[in-house]
This record gives sequence, structure tokens and C-alpha cells, in this order.
Amino acid sequence: LTFVAAALSVSTYVQPVAASLGMATRYWDCCMPSGAWHGKASVYKPVDVCEADGVTLIPSDKANQGKSGCDGGDQFACTCMQPFNDMKDETLGYGFSAFAAAGQQESDNECSCYEAHFNSKDADGKPLAVNKLIFQVINSGSDVHTDNFDFAIPGGGLGSFEQGCPNQWHNSVTSWGQQMGGVTSAQECKNIPESLQSGCSWRFKYWGNNPTLAKELKRVRCTKGLIDRSGCQRKDDAQQPVYSGITDAKGQPAPDQYKRDRSVC
Repeated sequence: LTFVAAALSVSTYVQPVAASLGMATRYWDCCMPSGAWHGKASVYKPVDVCEADGVTLIPSDKANQGKSGCDGGDQFACTCMQPFNDMKDETLGYGFSAFAAAGQQESDNECSCYEAHFNSKDADGKPLAVNKLIFQVINSGSDVHTDNFDFAIPGGGLGSFEQGCPNQWHNSVTSWGQQMGGVTSAQECKNIPESLQSGCSWRFKYWGNNPTLAKELKRVRCTKGLIDRSGCQRKDDAQQPVYSGITDAKGQPAPDQYKRDRSVC
């Protein structure tokens, strides 16, 4: 992933976008998200950034003047941004991703949310307990194949930024598994920090290995639970269609200028 501040360029109207069918890859590099920089998109507030404990929020203005932990700084991804499940629909999950929609600029896409439906089994033939996702884009996805999105899962692989997680948690690169793909078993999740182990285990219990999309991605209004965790809401979010499935309270669409509930994590 590439985290380079860019000038804001937002049109007054953005055409609906559907990505070609692809797959969901995974990563967790602990870097300050691309969407945390000011001016990336027309949002009420950029994506949250945390201190090395993964919990203490860094004020947005301070974060914008700082440096990512992947570049030798002290600003990191928050542990709050791990996958989580819906309490009413056991086949629906939520989380965050790096994604570059075909034909769009980062300013069109940062902090937007998408509905994803997957085929019943992953690339290894394992059935998916969770086969639907609503995810929010927090990274530009400049190094992600256009047809795919890179889902943020602890232990999912450090990718191009191998030193971010060791810098944050003061452990070895090898604790995080393979550079591309991460840990290979639920047992190996015990090698990463305790606060991230539930998200790591989520992949093995509910998810799978690079599942393929059964339908085109569809942009939808962001849910309360996602904005509670990221702090970011686009100013055009209320114009988007609402997810039509059954959800619990955190899966309900967030109203415009939603006042997030940070207590969720």
C-alpha cells in the first residue's frame, strides 16, 4: 500500500461504480491508513490513527503533521479496525479494506462502503461461514489488482511494509507469518499481540483464503458500526443506497454527520 498525501479533487456528483468480479485478498501492515491524511476525500473527518498501543487516538490535526510507523514515525492503524460479525445475520461480516475502484480516483472512493457477496467456498474449497461483507475503504489500494480488494485482517500479511507491525509492537517480522498471506493457522495467531488475536482467528473460523466474488461490488451507505470504528464518513454517503439485508443495530445505515460511538472498542 502507498500512503502519499494528495490534493483533494472531488466532483459534485459521482457516478455509481461496480467493480469487475475478483477476489478478496488480505493484509495487516499496522501502517497509518491512507485515508487518515487530510485532503484525501470530501469527508467530515479522516480515518482514525492511533498511538503504538493501538487504542489511544491521535488528534486528526496532529496526525496529519506526523509520520506513519511504517516510515519510522509513531502513528499506526488502530486495533479497532478488525473484522467483526453481525449479530442477527451470522453470514454477514464487517471490516475495512484497501480498494481502488475501476475508473475512480482515491478522492472518489476513500471512506466509501461496499457490499460484497462471495461464492460458498474459498480458494482451497473451505466453506465460508461468513459469505457477505460490508466493508469501508480506508486505504488507496494502489498496489491491489483493480478487480480485487485487500481486506484488513490481523495476521493477514505485512505486504510491502514489513517494519510497520514490528515497529508498533516491538516483535519480530517472523511473528506475523509470511510477507504475503500472513499466518497459516489459527494456532499461529497466538504469535501476534493479544489485542489482535480475535481478528486473526476470525479468518480461520468464519472466513477463508482469497474467496472469490459471486456478484459485483456495490457501493452502499456506511453502517454505524463501521464509522464507530473508523471515525470517517464521506459527505456524499447519505446519497448512497442502503444495504437491503437484515442486520443488527451496528449494521444500520449511519445518518449524515453521524456522531460515532467510540465505546464500541
